[in-house]
Amino acid sequence: MHSFLASIQSLASTIYHGSVKSKPVITLPIFRLHYPLTVAIFCVCAVLATFQIAGSAIQCSTDPSIVDPKIMNIYCWIQSTYTLPRRLGEPVGRAVISPGVGNIRDEDEPVQYHKYYQWVVFFLIFQAILFYIPYYIWKSFENGRIKMLLVANARGKADNLELGAITSFLSKNLTNNNVYFRVYIFCEFLNLVNVIAQMFFMDRFLGYEFSTYGTQVLEFIDQDTNRTDPMDAIFPKVTKCTFRKYGPTGSIVNYDGLCVLALNMFHEKIFIFLWFWFIILAVATALGLIFSLVTLCSHKVRTLLLRNKVLNFSRHPDLHADLRFDAITRLPSNNNPKFEAIRTIMYRLTPGDWFVLYQLSRNMWPHHFKQLIRELALRFGWKEPKQE
Repeated sequence: MHSFLASIQSLASTIYHGSVKSKPVITLPIFRLHYPLTVAIFCVCAVLATFQIAGSAIQCSTDPSIVDPKIMNIYCWIQSTYTLPRRLGEPVGRAVISPGVGNIRDEDEPVQYHKYYQWVVFFLIFQAILFYIPYYIWKSFENGRIKMLLVANARGKADNLELGAITSFLSKNLTNNNVYFRVYIFCEFLNLVNVIAQMFFMDRFLGYEFSTYGTQVLEFIDQDTNRTDPMDAIFPKVTKCTFRKYGPTGSIVNYDGLCVLALNMFHEKIFIFLWFWFIILAVATALGLIFSLVTLCSHKVRTLLLRNKVLNFSRHPDLHADLRFDAITRLPSNNNPKFEAIRTIMYRLTPGDWFVLYQLSRNMWPHHFKQLIRELALRFGWKEPKQE
């Protein structure tokens, strides 16, 4: 590996920023849904949740002559609050004062305790870190390879690139390039495992209510009949808390208080968004992984992708475009001998070489990439047709 990196670093002797984009992109679009997009979403949610906690996160009412309200607030925040699941569907204002908050509890009545709100900020930050890990693994392995190749090939004038460095790289590092592509697919697989695992992790965090949270919310919105609001069940705005202290005779006395959890107005919006986002992200990641595996296994698919990339670039020519190669690539027929330029390149490239070239296409300006394709084809033995 040391000799491999040394061979890349020896190429990067001159920098010319006019022929490449400012910051190399080393991941495909679906990968970027995980990092930086999902990581940014969790960080924003964590910051907003922090502001909520810094304000009036919980306010509990009790008799001030018995328990100091400040002490009650701190105690209930630390110890947890509770609701009664059986009372969620009872009419508010007649049987209960708020969904799940009853005045009398039977001895055998189940109780749902709520402690998660103490950990929401830390939980969101931890999830952001988990989403960053696959990208960190890929970035560490990639180790600036695309950037160094771009630097090494951006020499001289912008319309006359010296492309010997990339040709030499593709011919001398075939095995390493294959490993490069496989590690990227492995990191895509880690993304899929991560998002699915986090759905189960969040379900556990919310008391095994998260897995069906989104569907329950949709059903509640769609129904006109009286139903239990799933957001009240998981994120109650009003709860009860029991404060215990010693009475005048030394016996333990329980004092109930009503607690308003204003921060749950915010939490319910966060987690309903995350539920739908996780579903979209899991499906998109699975499709992206299938696409990468098909690309790895199919020479025909890789050829079509490279050809379409060049064709799309050629449909938007610029002042620096190679007009001769534009004229060749605009011809639509696969049977046209002038498409031998793409076929000649693909005949020599392994899947890893193709992936490196495809990564370069996403980081070079169109006219420079078209010139790179033309020069590679000529070096690999392609005979450019004469213009009539």
